Amino acid sequence: MNTDRLVAAYDDLLTAAALLDPTSLGSSQQDEAEWIIAHLILSDPILIAAADHVLAGADTVVVNNRHTINNDAVAAVLASLSHNDRIQAINHNASKLIDRHRRIPDTAATTTVQLLIHDRYGQPTRQGTTTWAELLTARADQHLPGHAHSLRRIADPRS
Repeated sequence: MNTDRLVAAYDDLLTAAALLDPTSLGSSQQDEAEWIIAHLILSDPILIAAADHVLAGADTVVVNNRHTINNDAVAAVLASLSHNDRIQAINHNASKLIDRHRRIPDTAATTTVQLLIHDRYGQPTRQGTTTWAELLTARADQHLPGHAHSLRRIADPRS
């Protein structure tokens, strides 16, 4: 499948993350930036696993982000990685997801994805079905740009 938009979205996200200087952020800004970055580090493996199932020919895959908003999981990521290591982790996971998405045949674009999406407070925000292509389009066109915008705002509140 075509990965151009996904590549561009991750490139923009990584650029935004690199603008952050954790030492110059206030406590609430740092908490917000760290949460976003940890959430991304935790969410991409879920999509990578789903892509593996699509590649294996599954008719339906499940994407449940509950783990990505778990306070203990977020804290573990933050405790184990420096800011630069976190950016590298996002880059590594992005490369894996992009590679898998690229290898998924266009005929699998309509693979059903069962969504169980929660906000950062654990409240369900979206449950239902979509297709693999629609999910990755939303990732490239909405989710990643939204996180990049938030990181830029945190890095430079005047922007």
